[in-house]
Amino acid sequence: MRRTTIPHRTITHDGPIWPRPRHLMTDAAEIRRRMAQEARDAMDRAGADAVITRSDFLQRGWTEAQVSAHLPAAIDVAATGSRRDAA
Repeated sequence: MRRTTIPHRTITHDGPIWPRPRHLMTDAAEIRRRMAQEARDAMDRAGADAVITRSDFLQRGWTEAQVSAHLPAAIDVAATGSRRDAA
């Protein structure tokens, strides 16, 4: 049986580099991890009063389906460090 590997991000001194464009990502855990990272980055820039919208993620290149399926869990991870069970 052939095993499929999931390309993970590479950490560099400038931050993580993801091997795939957002709209081509299919692995739920990786999508949520990347969305959470982007949400944390936005919170760090804007401070405690940060407002992050669906539109922000769509403008970054996420698809509507990805945002609908994964954004709530990614925001939980970014805001509280908690993790929703992958559905």
